[in-house]
Amino acid sequence: MFENKNFIAYIPYFTDYPFGVFIVNKKQKGNITLFNHNEKKNLMQAIQKITAAFDKVFDRPFPYMMCLHQTPVNDIRYKDAESYYTFHVEFYTPLRAKDKIKWYAGSEMGAGVAANPLDVDICAKILRDKIQHL
Repeated sequence: MFENKNFIAYIPYFTDYPFGVFIVNKKQKGNITLFNHNEKKNLMQAIQKITAAFDKVFDRPFPYMMCLHQTPVNDIRYKDAESYYTFHVEFYTPLRAKDKIKWYAGSEMGAGVAANPLDVDICAKILRDKIQHL
């Protein structure tokens, strides 16, 4: 959907949310503190492109939660986390249509398995088109 020198943004097939974008770094660094100046600029560019595209999807402000996931720190149990964990950003996007929220059903909560109501390939194409027209 979007890529620059240091980051790739995509919607994984397993996302719980219709436009649940992930942004991952290409060098598989585990923590944002390891990014150099250019990597930080490219991360911000990716975030800006994705969030601007969100607002274009339904021609309205698009609500989302954005979470940064990185290696645990200050705990000996995770001393080798850099070898297996990659920094990434996840967007949790509750809209499934202009005026429809994606609510979790009881069966989803009880089973711990979300049912995404939209095809992620279609959502990715929509976002890709919006990003190209920014």
